[in-house]
Amino acid sequence: MDMNEVNEFVPDLELPHKQRLGSCVTVVGRTYFQNHDQQPVTSEDSYHYYLDSQEEPYSYRAKLGPEWVPLEFGWLKDVSFVRVQNDEGRYGQSTPLEELERRIIQVQFSDGQESSTWLVRHGRAFQGEPMNAGAIRIRAESRTTATITLYPR
Repeated sequence: MDMNEVNEFVPDLELPHKQRLGSCVTVVGRTYFQNHDQQPVTSEDSYHYYLDSQEEPYSYRAKLGPEWVPLEFGWLKDVSFVRVQNDEGRYGQSTPLEELERRIIQVQFSDGQESSTWLVRHGRAFQGEPMNAGAIRIRAESRTTATITLYPR
């Protein structure tokens, strides 16, 4: 199977081997939207996929500033899932709202020709399955703390 394909698709021939390894990633999410006079609309996602390895995820806290920095991979050689959590405002800090609004993390994917940048506001997270985790870099205009977690393939 090409490693650029979606990981949740596992051919039946590989499933017993991967289940024997026992390591998997499970993601559960729910988003609500509600107009002031209507019932909320919900979108949900829930999935899991088995890993090719038994390596542990690599997680670290980073102090971000205005300079772009690549992700740290620790002991991982191949990454299947990335989560960037903006820690600002999560732990009951008494930071003024105006300051929190400046502590926005930027997550950028760049292949050298095209790039796309995503915002991660205080208390929120960004997550996804990169085709090339080495093409991801992060920064914040104002000093911001983030927890980055990378999961093995």
